[in-house]
Amino acid sequence: MQQTSSHFTKTLSKLPACSGIALEIIRYSLNGELDKSSFFKLVSSDPILTIQILKTANATVFNYPQKISSLEKALVILGFDMVRDIALSLSVMSLLQGQTHQKYIHQICHHSLITAFSLKILAQNYDSDHKELLYLGGLLHDIGKILLLNRLGEEYCYLLEKYKQENKSLMELEIKFLGYDHAEAGADLAEQWNLPPGVVSMIRFHHNPEQENSGYKQAFRNQLVYLGNIIARRLEENFENPNFFEESDPDLQKNLAISSKEYTHILDETRKEIKSQKLILNHLLK
Repeated sequence: MQQTSSHFTKTLSKLPACSGIALEIIRYSLNGELDKSSFFKLVSSDPILTIQILKTANATVFNYPQKISSLEKALVILGFDMVRDIALSLSVMSLLQGQTHQKYIHQICHHSLITAFSLKILAQNYDSDHKELLYLGGLLHDIGKILLLNRLGEEYCYLLEKYKQENKSLMELEIKFLGYDHAEAGADLAEQWNLPPGVVSMIRFHHNPEQENSGYKQAFRNQLVYLGNIIARRLEENFENPNFFEESDPDLQKNLAISSKEYTHILDETRKEIKSQKLILNHLLK
């Protein structure tokens, strides 16, 4: 099963293209150019995405007497920010979905959305100027796992099972058996899609943010993605430990200057966000 790093890098030369409207929505969001007019024009050019947004919008609204049948009505009823988030999530989910190994694909997509919700809360508290960037970092941080599933199939499923059953580091297993890990694979994919360097960095360093050396601001955002990933795991595992933040990574607490009280607050707010987005979450993962 083991492959050399050079062999696997050669495999990555055939990475999938980021097709359709998804990449444009991602880029517009990151550039801060996605105003209502641009958004409407962009989404309307893709009838399938428009239908998906309307289906999600109708699944989200309680006690509304009429069906939401147009993008304009969805913008009025749900608000621009929510509809934009739905469009961005749908776009990224379309990149994450695969035809095989649906159990693992579903788990990765679920975790990616929960991580994005946690990044939304972290951004509100610590970096509101980059909320779209951080939300996207949460959605895309595990894109490398999807790539490895698509490229290696049962071989990568074996590593995922070994990781869960033996409670070992997935990245260590990947490097041992593949000579490459999912963070590097995902970053390489993001580079081939010509995503901004900040997104590539968040993907590459979401397990080891201390290795980022391009500057304090990017390192801080990488730390937030790292923390958002941890929060998502804790909530998915229903792990309750008030001292977890200090015990798991003292350096993270120091670098982010977040107290235990603040960490608990972030957990609570993320739980509320997940609850408020439950219908959207369920609909996106159908």
